[in-house]
Amino acid sequence: KCEEINKKRKSICKRSVQEAFCIMDDKPSKNLPFILLAQSNWHHGIIGLIAARVMDKYKKPVAILSGDKNGYFRGSVRSKKEFDVSKALESCSMYLEKHGGHSCAGGFTIKAENIQFLEQKLIEYAQEKNINNIDYVVEPEAYIDFSNINSDLISTLNLMEPFGNGNPKPIFWSRGCEVMEKKY
Repeated sequence: KCEEINKKRKSICKRSVQEAFCIMDDKPSKNLPFILLAQSNWHHGIIGLIAARVMDKYKKPVAILSGDKNGYFRGSVRSKKEFDVSKALESCSMYLEKHGGHSCAGGFTIKAENIQFLEQKLIEYAQEKNINNIDYVVEPEAYIDFSNINSDLISTLNLMEPFGNGNPKPIFWSRGCEVMEKKY
């Protein structure tokens, strides 16, 4: 039953992440140092996962918001350690109903009418911290020989999801590789 629920969550998350990527593709302000996306249809239980995926792709701090029926949105923020989420949320507390978190992740509740003010304040905070110039360093954890990469390994790694701050996605390194494609 747990595996069934997890598969459903993964499917919902995958769809929502793709929707977030599509929104970002259409967003004219891609060069801003902070990303805020809000949708009423995103489930509040997965907004942290969406934020982490968007952050990984765009290499910027991200807030993902999900609306409820009472005119409020719940938000989840993810970032690398160079952007202190807890301090950023504290600097925006005048717009938030409640908030909490730590340096790499946080959550909050906000009235719908305050979202635009929050976004502007978070962009200003990121600009003050010079977030556009963060170099996200990849730090591999373990060596792996290509002969050990197979479907059993992938299946085992998939069982360890969801990845996030307390459970980081494993990064491997190997020798004798040729870079075929590079994505930013």
